[in-house]
Amino acid sequence: MKKGIVVYGFAGIGKTYVCEKYKNACDLEEEAFRYLDFDQNKLEGNKGTLKKENKEFPNNYYKALDQALKKYDYVFVTYNAIKYCQDKGIEYLMFFPGVNQKQIYLNRYKERNNNQTFTNNLSQNYELFINKEKKDSYAEKIVFLKKDEYLEDAFKRMGLIKENKLLKYKNKTLSIIIPIYNSENYLSLMLDSIKNQSYKDIEVILINDGSKDGSEEICKKFVKENANAKYIYKENGGVSSARNLGLKYVTGKYVCFLDSDDYIEKNYCECLVNTMEENACDFAMAGIYEHYQENVNEYSLDKAYCATKNNPDFFVKIFNPYWFPVLWNKIYRTSIIKNNKIKFPQNISYDEDTVFNLQYYTHTRKICVVPNKLYHYFIRNNNSLTSKGVDLVFENSLKTIPYRLSLPKKIFGENDKAIYVAGKKILKAVLQQLKANFKKGCSDKEIIKQFEEMLKNKYVKKATKYISVIDGDYCEYRLYFKIFKENSISHLKKYIEN
Repeated sequence: MKKGIVVYGFAGIGKTYVCEKYKNACDLEEEAFRYLDFDQNKLEGNKGTLKKENKEFPNNYYKALDQALKKYDYVFVTYNAIKYCQDKGIEYLMFFPGVNQKQIYLNRYKERNNNQTFTNNLSQNYELFINKEKKDSYAEKIVFLKKDEYLEDAFKRMGLIKENKLLKYKNKTLSIIIPIYNSENYLSLMLDSIKNQSYKDIEVILINDGSKDGSEEICKKFVKENANAKYIYKENGGVSSARNLGLKYVTGKYVCFLDSDDYIEKNYCECLVNTMEENACDFAMAGIYEHYQENVNEYSLDKAYCATKNNPDFFVKIFNPYWFPVLWNKIYRTSIIKNNKIKFPQNISYDEDTVFNLQYYTHTRKICVVPNKLYHYFIRNNNSLTSKGVDLVFENSLKTIPYRLSLPKKIFGENDKAIYVAGKKILKAVLQQLKANFKKGCSDKEIIKQFEEMLKNKYVKKATKYISVIDGDYCEYRLYFKIFKENSISHLKKYIEN
């Protein structure tokens, strides 16, 4: 396991001083690896010493970086190394001066460097450099120095210097966000399961979305007894607005979203955090127990899987109702959510978690699924979003289907299977809508007319054209092929009546 963390420090903030003063930090200058065989006798005008290019660069630089991370707590690198860290899942911090502090840092750089070409370039592009680099999507933390601060001052402000020693940056906290609405009958079960977690480095963020029952008293009691818990009350605005508000209070390296009327296994946090840490992944998912009345169904994969986000076969494998679309059996990397400004769509109240997951997935590097069943999900008659809104299931699905069809195409190109597994939700919505209307007493004639109207929808047409790409004899695909591709009314009526 690597010991240290990579740091990128902007020019003129004092990283050389930090590396000279603190023995557990090193400055891995790219210059020493890019060129070899300095020849002091051959000069090229005013450009300095003529240098021989190192043909092994950048490979020998990255090799040195890997070795340095095993020895030092902090390894300072040039900006070119950040892409390598992103690809390898290596954690890194970034330190910048403020955009409005240009002259301060230019003067500092000039004091110790006589490279006029670089100084002029820095002067002309100062704002551009910072504004571009501060948008980094994968940095664990982006720190902006205050006026007159040096790098060492920022480390002190972060609490990373004590008794003249540079302390290792470590944040493995898992932030748990729980939106709550009238959950007094079940909330204590979830909170007890959190309190009993084997992994203790957690913070709990309870968002009361305008509950009218006794949920507030339960929350306040939990916060009083648990120093790692926060309670926030807001006017009712829906689960998406509650989760978005919770994200503003997150301080952990990782974050998860749990439902107030479920509960988690004792090793939920430990298993998923360890999966993220050991595999340097951005997305970790687990299996679940589904409770419905007296029945308990179990859903999990047969073994652990890890893959990069660009693997369409892996995406097809995990895109099913209990691994990809839902939130509560997963943990996420907070920096990816915040750095990319990913939020829950507040104009969507059905399947909004799938939209969030698809947006998050586009910014990941590596995803892992564990076979452990860690989450207990309850289908209740009064589930706020699961059981209500079925009368509008088709209309609601139309709001999410553009994301389901476009984002997989953005990631995988024209991979028909990936697009189909994400987009077939609209076909399922057609059948659910017709089934609901049938139960309400609509005649066969009315059902067929509704079916024919929904077939004309552009998103239904898009999803339908991909059905035949799925191999095998899985009954769902055969059913959809008959109903949507062949417009088999007999199969449609049989499905609805059953």
